[in-house]
Amino acid sequence: MSEVPPQFAEYPRVPQRPRVRIEAIGEAWKLLTQDLGTWALAGFITSVFAVVAFLPLYLVAIIQLVASRTPTLGQMFIFYVLIFGAMIALYIAQGLGYAGMYRMALKKLRGEPIAMKDYFAWDSSMITHAVASLIIALGVVFGSILCYLPGFIVGGLLMLTQPIIVARKCGVGEAVGTSWNLLKGDLWMATGLYFLTSLVAGLGAIACGIGMIFTLPLLPLTFAIVYRDFSQGEYSSNGPTAPYDVMAR
Repeated sequence: MSEVPPQFAEYPRVPQRPRVRIEAIGEAWKLLTQDLGTWALAGFITSVFAVVAFLPLYLVAIIQLVASRTPTLGQMFIFYVLIFGAMIALYIAQGLGYAGMYRMALKKLRGEPIAMKDYFAWDSSMITHAVASLIIALGVVFGSILCYLPGFIVGGLLMLTQPIIVARKCGVGEAVGTSWNLLKGDLWMATGLYFLTSLVAGLGAIACGIGMIFTLPLLPLTFAIVYRDFSQGEYSSNGPTAPYDVMAR
């Protein structure tokens, strides 16, 4: 008697909602080591951008404070205004550098070779990146004032903002809102990933800051991987939706 093969009925699959994965850090590290020289140069240039943007106002603030010896209330106010201005300049410059690295990261995830020309492929979206970086940084800073945790939550929920701008060429409001909505269902994993990635990236500063040029690119690489995971499998209550074009050039 011949054996009847098992019969399988086709059932609709329940759409799987993308999740934030801590493993994205390990995947980012592997991608980093494949083009270590290129990423190190990108990290170095981004660091130079940040230092050059920060130092002028910072030095002016220190000089005027030291020159006054016994600063008045007005001089102290000017000092803090200058320091705040220096921080804003730092965040904007850092955002411009990250924009280049996000462009490289998404290209790498497409399986294409990357080069420094991708880092410098600036266009009109750079202003959007500058504004987005400033919003994220200020949100993290002010959130961190409230016992640190809110700052990491804000950073985690907004970590897809810049890769969304690169991939979709959209405005700041849309990118911020999209990142927030995609990640709010995975809030604690997003917060944890943001914290761990920032920690690992910051470890490079231990070696007199030199190691920073190697670890700094981990941030955009890791967050670009998270964006890829979410863009290739968006989820809504009505089922899967068309994915974002993460491969957009």
